[in-house]
Amino acid sequence: MLLHRLRSLFRTLFRKDDLNAELDAELASYLDMLVAEKMERGLGEAEARREARLELGGASQVKTQVAERRIGAGFETLGQDIRFACRQFARNPGFALVAAITLALGIGANTAVFSVVNEILLRPLPYGDEDGLVTVWNLTSEGELGVSENEILAYRELPQLEVVGGYVFGSWTLSGDGEAEQLPAAFVETDAMQALGVAPVTGRIFGVDEETPGGPFVVLLSEAAWENRFGRDPGVLGRDLMLGGTPRTVIGILPAGFRLPGGFTGPAPEIVAPLRLDRGAPDSRNIHYMNAVGRLVDGATLGQTRTALDAAATRLIDELGTLPDDFSATAVPVREDIVGDVRPALLILLGAVGLVLLVACVNIANLLLARSDTRLREMAVRVSLGAARSRLIRQLATETGVLALIGGIAGLVVGIAGARALVALAPPGLPRLDAVTVDPRMFAFCLAATVATGLVIGMFPALRLSREEPVAALKGSGIRGGSRAGGRTRRGLVTAQVALAAVLAIGAGLLMRSLAELRSVNPGFDETGVMTFRVSLPVGDYPDHQTTRGYFERLQASVAALPGVERVGGTTNLPLAHAVGDWGIRIRGRGPEGLGERGIAADWIVVTPGYFDAMEIPIAEGRAFDRTDMTDGFQTVVISREFAGRNWPDGDAMGAQIRMSTNIDTLWRTVVGIAADVHQRSLAEPPTPAIYLPHAQFPSTTDEWVRRSVTLAVRTSLDDAAAVTAGVRAAASDLDPNVPVAELQTLEEVTASATATETFQGVIFGGFAFLALVLVVVGVYGVTAYLVARRTREIGIRIALGASPGGVRSLVLREGILVTGAGLAIGLVGAWMLSRLLSGLLYGVTARDPVTFIAVPVLLGITALLSAAIPAARAARVDPPEARRYD
Repeated sequence: MLLHRLRSLFRTLFRKDDLNAELDAELASYLDMLVAEKMERGLGEAEARREARLELGGASQVKTQVAERRIGAGFETLGQDIRFACRQFARNPGFALVAAITLALGIGANTAVFSVVNEILLRPLPYGDEDGLVTVWNLTSEGELGVSENEILAYRELPQLEVVGGYVFGSWTLSGDGEAEQLPAAFVETDAMQALGVAPVTGRIFGVDEETPGGPFVVLLSEAAWENRFGRDPGVLGRDLMLGGTPRTVIGILPAGFRLPGGFTGPAPEIVAPLRLDRGAPDSRNIHYMNAVGRLVDGATLGQTRTALDAAATRLIDELGTLPDDFSATAVPVREDIVGDVRPALLILLGAVGLVLLVACVNIANLLLARSDTRLREMAVRVSLGAARSRLIRQLATETGVLALIGGIAGLVVGIAGARALVALAPPGLPRLDAVTVDPRMFAFCLAATVATGLVIGMFPALRLSREEPVAALKGSGIRGGSRAGGRTRRGLVTAQVALAAVLAIGAGLLMRSLAELRSVNPGFDETGVMTFRVSLPVGDYPDHQTTRGYFERLQASVAALPGVERVGGTTNLPLAHAVGDWGIRIRGRGPEGLGERGIAADWIVVTPGYFDAMEIPIAEGRAFDRTDMTDGFQTVVISREFAGRNWPDGDAMGAQIRMSTNIDTLWRTVVGIAADVHQRSLAEPPTPAIYLPHAQFPSTTDEWVRRSVTLAVRTSLDDAAAVTAGVRAAASDLDPNVPVAELQTLEEVTASATATETFQGVIFGGFAFLALVLVVVGVYGVTAYLVARRTREIGIRIALGASPGGVRSLVLREGILVTGAGLAIGLVGAWMLSRLLSGLLYGVTARDPVTFIAVPVLLGITALLSAAIPAARAARVDPPEARRYD
């Protein structure tokens, strides 16, 4: 049976001439048989043949009926419809081009955004098993806090956690083979690698002896570093690399795409080394510097784990004595930890681009409706000749399907290019963005969008045809009556376009207003004319406080001597670029002064003399640091105005003494200056209380992880950034060629990156809104122009009877005002209801900002009415005698 069907299908598709010849022979034989029967009844040959033909019902109709019942006939019909559709589009290339471009933009924009959403929200993480994988965080009233050595040891004892490991991000200087280079690095416990389920592609992971203090120095390379730096040479295993001034042996290669939770927004680590914690004697300073990742035991729930962590944190408050009373701990599913902050913005972006596609579909549907008016007579003739309405609807569906397919193919190309553009434009805060690629899901989404688009744009002409009466259309009344019905549909579609565009435009307006408010924030420093660069010293070459301090003093002096350099200063934490420390602060004479007391929370920043001048951070009272603030000298500190105001509201902060409440710093420091507030963490957050410590006096116990990495701010009068960069590189190389210069950028670029996410959202939303506005202009213009074309005779009669050009223009503009006003009213209601979704993305404006809700609709309305003014002006110039020719 199946073989017979396949044979029939083959003959239908590829042997049609033979089938038709056989059918002709069968019909001729059957006709001769009928003629013979009738001649036997006494009819003459001519009369018998006429009666036989009448009984047969017409050879062409019979051939059509037989052909439609053949296996595979639908494919043949589809091919005919496709060829007919292509001929139709070839006759109207302007229509086909506009429709294809509109669909390509709509489908392409959706495909591009989906590719980003797919990579960030949907694609599996590069770990062995996501289920049960959690990140562990400490919590205070100020937000998330890293994990200390004492805490991670306590959390390991919980029965709900199979394994917990810590890790930190950093950098390492690669030297000894060509020019020294700063490489992104990570320092990881074996327990963390076990929790993540990461195995090397070659080689092995650290052993227990290698992550113990004093053990062999070993490292892992990323696959990218292995390929780019060593050409995938297998001989790199066992080779010693000079990292941080110390030779370290390569023992394994990590798989491509390896990232640690929390490290998806920056450069991927090229070097991974063991995090050497002394589990027998954890750091007594209890510094919260680690990230932590763990895996739940089978059967343990997230709620149970959070309860156990919270209980352990409560015990640590009493045991350690350095933790605040609101200290707690929690576990977060690793995917939520990685993408949780960006999920709402991405989903809103996907919804916005979906609205753009809807506007595009409505626009094409309107064009197809207008085009269907010119084909009503054609369709009516075909119905009168016996064509079924279903057959005509199928043909129209094929035409819109071909149109959608063309738009979909072009949209895929636009989507691929758009995805690359989004990756290039996107801010660094979007995780996993560097992995966005073309994959089967992207193709599947584009195909689904194309099919859905074809159904939407083909629905309206098909419904129109199903209601049209062929007799009325042939008489001509059907065209006019159909036009009135079609006119109402087209007005409704344009109204929907305006409404959707209004929602998009108001959303874009809110984001633009928010961005303007954010950029108007005074960061607390002057970013113009400042170059910044970061230098990190290898511990092997700079083993103590004196050598570290001496290098930075010489480097600062060398850079200050460069042509065009006006001021130079350094900091461990450049505003808006680097994380800041947050240790408790004690004020002398106020409450407990013991080392075990948490104290007042404040950001701490280490700076060199000249920093406040280079950044142009005003000193409101007292002085900044100078060369007298040396290690063995008078211990000094500069505090921010916010810190002073909170703790000395009477203005008597100068001369007060403070110190950190942990045993990292046991010295009391005297306040010698009060600096203006700086937005250290974010422009969107108010300045936090801060203290500034002189680089030369910062506790020597922190040399390895604080003072060795300094960012210099160089204020220059030169406009040529390249010249300044070359001078800085030369000065650093002259001092020590094994110390690379990294992160070279202007302070303006640093500040701009602080608003990169908001800029990206505003630009993308603005682009979508502009595209929707263009489609609205086309829609309003099309409806108004169609009205003028259909009423040309009426307009000519009105002018002949004395109607003024102004009156005619008003008559036509009334149509544009009607659809635009209705669309804006609906759009305002929709935007009012949906604006709450944007509230978490806004700064300085409310989700229902009255300025935006007034200005955007006014601008949109004026633009739409201007598009209606062109056909209105054309109507006012109609010549009455010429208009009489229109029907």
